[in-house]
Amino acid sequence: MWIIWIGGDERDFIRLKTVETGQVAVGEAEIEPGQEYEVQIYYRNDASEKYNSKEHDRVGVAREVRLSTKYPGQLNADGRGEITAKITAENTNPLWVQSVFKLTAREDLTLHYVAASAKIQNNYKANGSVLSRAVFSGEGTMLGMDELNGMIFGGMKYGGKVVYRLKAIAAGDVALVKDDPNGGVVMPVLPSELPKTGPVEIVFGVLIALLIVVGLVYAFYSRRMMRKTARARRKKQGGRKKR
Repeated sequence: MWIIWIGGDERDFIRLKTVETGQVAVGEAEIEPGQEYEVQIYYRNDASEKYNSKEHDRVGVAREVRLSTKYPGQLNADGRGEITAKITAENTNPLWVQSVFKLTAREDLTLHYVAASAKIQNNYKANGSVLSRAVFSGEGTMLGMDELNGMIFGGMKYGGKVVYRLKAIAAGDVALVKDDPNGGVVMPVLPSELPKTGPVEIVFGVLIALLIVVGLVYAFYSRRMMRKTARARRKKQGGRKKR
């Protein structure tokens, strides 16, 4: 079997881009709350292109190529975390390669996957395809060129990268999260207390209370007058009968 290397130098085929500034880091980066980051994972099959041909029994074509990646759900102040990426195949030597990108933070924060942001980027029909959530599992998800079928031809031009985005949130910002490999996408924050009542709200409250009181008083006196009128009518009718 031809020796095929997926990913090149396994020590640093992960990059981290700060979306706001466009700055790209290699190997290590400090994460800041409020920022969004794009994880970039490069891959390629280092076999010579000539071994993709039928004449060479296509031994240069990597098969069942899968990517599995993980990221820390939280980082503590002055602590460390890691983004990892592992690329595997069924007919390569070695059968897998792995890269680690180190993360640090100056304050406690959490990291959240931006929904549907995991995509493959290459020069073929699969470009822009959203990857399965399995990319965050131990098994991983298949890569590919025209299709996500796990086949990557040998040669630089057949390579590409997988990207996905993470949102950093300060630990003090309480957010509801769900439906995410690490707990969920960021959802609206529920208030921990009722909003403070201002002067306008107080005036409206008083007016509403007064209208309610006036309505009750009116209903009471209207009913009382109706009863008096009814009694007077009955007395008048009774006097006519006696005559």
